[in-house]
Amino acid sequence: MKKCFIFIISFFIILISSYALVVEINVAGKIKGIVSYFNFSQTKYGIQNVILEWENIGSASCKAIARVDIYNFTNSSLKFLKSFWSEEILINPGDHYPFKVSWYNNPGNYLAKVYINYCFREEKVRIFNYSVKEKPIEKLNITITGNGDEKEIRIKIETNKTLKNIYIIPKEYPTGWIVPSISLEKIEPKSKEIRIFYLPQSWRETSISFLVFAENGKLVKEVKIKLKKSFDWNKILIGILIFSIGLNIYLLKNIFISRGKYLKIKRRV
Repeated sequence: MKKCFIFIISFFIILISSYALVVEINVAGKIKGIVSYFNFSQTKYGIQNVILEWENIGSASCKAIARVDIYNFTNSSLKFLKSFWSEEILINPGDHYPFKVSWYNNPGNYLAKVYINYCFREEKVRIFNYSVKEKPIEKLNITITGNGDEKEIRIKIETNKTLKNIYIIPKEYPTGWIVPSISLEKIEPKSKEIRIFYLPQSWRETSISFLVFAENGKLVKEVKIKLKKSFDWNKILIGILIFSIGLNIYLLKNIFISRGKYLKIKRRV
């Protein structure tokens, strides 16, 4: 009887454990997406653009980002040059987003490999060849300043005339970092701040240079942005709070000590 009871209890424990395992697997969700639209375009002065729309048809939310690897044809062989990135976007199940990657090349012949990364997976989207014949012919005469910290880069553009088809493309930055390119339809005659969120591998204080193009690449100006560690105001406020509490305790302690001495002297008198 005792052995039968132990057998029944063991059976139910195994059954419950198996059910919990099945539930855990089902809750994990399905990771799947499709590229529903793709387009490659060029400007006359060496700006290349890829737009791809990725749709999350799975059941799990994914952070997604597009990447374009550029190769140069040299002596009938391919030489890797650089990777260019879009911004990273969180896409929920059933949603879609048009990712855009812009980059610049000097005149020459090139090959591009386009990828979409989502939920730590990578999918090749397209491979194509292209050529560049012309480059920017004028210097962009505007004021560009900026700064950055561990999370974002802020670029301020001041212009006294309307500029159209603006591209902000990273030129030099630490290896392994992801710095997206940005494009704007136009900037009115005023000051405008652009914020670029980037993904460093191991952050350090450094500088990142950008090429800022206008009028579809006809005008260009290079700018270097310094990245500096930001102040952690939360830690500073907590430190001030702790100091204030400690100071109050110290003052109250001295008040009680002084009051005790006063009462002792009063009793003696």
